[in-house]
Amino acid sequence: MNDDFTISFLRARIARGELSHEALVEQVLEAAGQPAAQHVFTRLYADAALAAARHADAARKAGLELPTLAGLPVSVKDLYDIAGETTMTGSAVCAGEPAAAHDAAAVARLRTQGAAIVGKTNMTEFAFSGVGINPHYGTPRNPADAQTPRIPGGSSSGAAVSVALPPRCAASSASRARSRACRAPAPSNSRARSTPSAPWPAAWKTA
Repeated sequence: MNDDFTISFLRARIARGELSHEALVEQVLEAAGQPAAQHVFTRLYADAALAAARHADAARKAGLELPTLAGLPVSVKDLYDIAGETTMTGSAVCAGEPAAAHDAAAVARLRTQGAAIVGKTNMTEFAFSGVGINPHYGTPRNPADAQTPRIPGGSSSGAAVSVALPPRCAASSASRARSRACRAPAPSNSRARSTPSAPWPAAWKTA
């Protein structure tokens, strides 16, 4: 795995003044709009992500110590509740369902850190596959092969591809560790995964 877009590497570049949070998020949003990123995201939060990045830049300029993820681009799997939105979980049948009243615990913690949430990522329908195919929103293409379409693994297909694409669409992604959710797509896209200490249902749902 290349180390030119890890959280520690990006933080070091920002600390040296080689890069700003805003420039980094702008770069990521541009990458998210490229053909290679087709079907990776189901929704982008460009304005909110840039606002978080600018806030981090201002805090750094003021000499404040920043949380680890402050101003860094992060993607969130479309399994996590985000206040005011219907959580689609990779399916079309959820359209019209009530919107989430609150952010999921994992999303709320990312916001507390000041992370720049760039968008929600695609996934297999209801997380019921380890392959990564989605018939409703398209299937993210594994960036390992630019010539032949290959499966990204699932169910967190878009999450893994968002942190694997060159150029990157995120520095990190919120997924889940149950069954194949990120255990299959992470190595399929040459990425590493970590498992949070919170029980998985509590992290991605609000109730």
